[in-house]
Amino acid sequence: MRTRDLSFSDYVVGPNPLVIPKYQRPYEWKQDRWTDLWRDVSSLYRRSEAKDPERRALNGPPHFMGTLIAQVGEFIGGGAGNQLLVVDGQQRLVSLFLLESARRDHAAYLAGSAVDPFPLARLIDGSDRLTPNDTDGPAFRAAMTGLFRDQVPAEHVPSGVASAYRFFRYQFWLGRTAIASFKVASPPRPPRRRGSAPTGTYEAWGEPARDNEAIDLPRVEMLLRVGLVFLQVALETSDEDAGVVFETINGKTTPMMQFDHLRNSIFIRMPHRREEFLSKYWADAERTLHAVSYRSLRQPPEEQFFYEYLISLGEEGAVEESGTKFNTKILHRLFMERVIRGIGYDVTDRSEESFERDFALPLAVSARLYALAVGFQSDATISGRHFQLRDDAAQLINEIMQMSGGPAVPLQLRYIKALFDGEISDEELNALLLSIQSYLVRLMMVGQPYSPLRARFRAVAGAVADNSLASLRAALAQYGWPTDDELRATAPTTQLTAAHSGPEVFPILRGLERQAAGGGAHSLPYGAGPDEYSIEHIFPQGNRINRAWEADCKRWGNMAARNRMNDVRHTLGNLTAVTNYNNQRNATRAFAEKKKLIVDSAPLRLHETITAKGKWTSQEITERSRTLVDLAIQRWPGPPTA
Repeated sequence: MRTRDLSFSDYVVGPNPLVIPKYQRPYEWKQDRWTDLWRDVSSLYRRSEAKDPERRALNGPPHFMGTLIAQVGEFIGGGAGNQLLVVDGQQRLVSLFLLESARRDHAAYLAGSAVDPFPLARLIDGSDRLTPNDTDGPAFRAAMTGLFRDQVPAEHVPSGVASAYRFFRYQFWLGRTAIASFKVASPPRPPRRRGSAPTGTYEAWGEPARDNEAIDLPRVEMLLRVGLVFLQVALETSDEDAGVVFETINGKTTPMMQFDHLRNSIFIRMPHRREEFLSKYWADAERTLHAVSYRSLRQPPEEQFFYEYLISLGEEGAVEESGTKFNTKILHRLFMERVIRGIGYDVTDRSEESFERDFALPLAVSARLYALAVGFQSDATISGRHFQLRDDAAQLINEIMQMSGGPAVPLQLRYIKALFDGEISDEELNALLLSIQSYLVRLMMVGQPYSPLRARFRAVAGAVADNSLASLRAALAQYGWPTDDELRATAPTTQLTAAHSGPEVFPILRGLERQAAGGGAHSLPYGAGPDEYSIEHIFPQGNRINRAWEADCKRWGNMAARNRMNDVRHTLGNLTAVTNYNNQRNATRAFAEKKKLIVDSAPLRLHETITAKGKWTSQEITERSRTLVDLAIQRWPGPPTA
């Protein structure tokens, strides 16, 4: 088999016309893949702009577009060579041709001309440079011949080819903002009138960027010409069957996690320092990461860590791009973009030292601390240094994880790393963690749904300016942190255990006991063992009450009073903590007996507002709720006041 490095320009101006075999699937790329391609071009653009202002050549190596498998077909003659049947690579090629046609048309549009002022090549010149299959042929040929310059004809609007063209054209329309931002914008959907097909007009896009705000289109032409390179595998009739080659390249490999790609990217940039870095930092960090487990973990821990690490840095792209789905490929690109912005593209002795200090080492240390941030362990040894979280900080992290499942992990990781680096004290870490818990507690107590809690914490991570408590509190306040007045008005009637599970609600009871009892508070271990604690509903939570409570309710009032009890049975005032052993014994007891068993469970301060009562009606429950809400306000301070 013959292999060659070929640039995109070679496919556009070379002697071999490209043909997509009829049996190949139609064009299927969607916006996520177009976005990847646009980011590749944007990265090259920024690099060339910074290092090659005269645009005489692309500074640095080109971007590798992957392997393209082509089968040599019939000889054309007349100045052309053999046809190349594209076995693997058609989606990339079609997308690049559409990107180039969008650039060509936009240049002509801005110039008020029907001709591209900066042609890479004639995309159609006698015979087609690229012939797609029959499904995509009409729309693709229309794009290549310039019929999409002023608008996309209605008959082509529904096609994937036209959607790709519109996407790329819109980036050129936006101008330099589409190059500068990692977040890639989508074009407005094609307008349509009722009962008619959508139209491909560009009117909704407004005026295109011009002059200094416009993308340098000659620069893009140069980047496409020499900046994108394929490794072409050309198969002759005497070579192994194309299908076998395709299957070997694409179907017989062991899939790599994105974290594997990240590791490779890191060590490739450290040719002289990687052996020492591996043994001193990386091996132990990766081994620890692999062992991490917690209740809400949905991805391999290595992948989950990297996702949350970049968000912990407040990386704008990570905060924005992780909003719709878990995509570590995007995050890997973000990390490398940060590296290139910070120390440049080329690997030198100086850049290697900077890369280890500013990027690789913080990543490896954070990987080792990740187990602490998710409550998997409370200490770590990093390069011979033992690091231990205080018990109160470890307890807060476990409670936050118990209450929410992990959306705040990026912030927890950020602040634990700051403690490790000596940037904050143990007391400051506790105050930061308590503010995170306060946000969760207050949302629960006013009955606000947790969803979209993960998105809120991503936004907070992007909004904190530094590691100070003031910065965190200001950021949390932007995303619906309930105030004291909201708690007093709403929390007494919030059905806590109707909306949240026992593990989510129990840390509130533990925190209230700490606030009331001070330093000698009971630890209240939560769990299923007989001596561990769970939530006791003083007035039974079931839809039916037993005879003992039926008799109590009759003594205290009428049936209307009992119905009001049903309305408050899941509120804070009706909840306390008892051992599982006593919880089971309490289930059928009347109020007077239940009080005694509650006290026997443990002499908690939480119980004092129950045992002093001679009856237990909705009035007593609401009064206790108000008392506990005031205690909660002391324990978990809310947003800063104006």
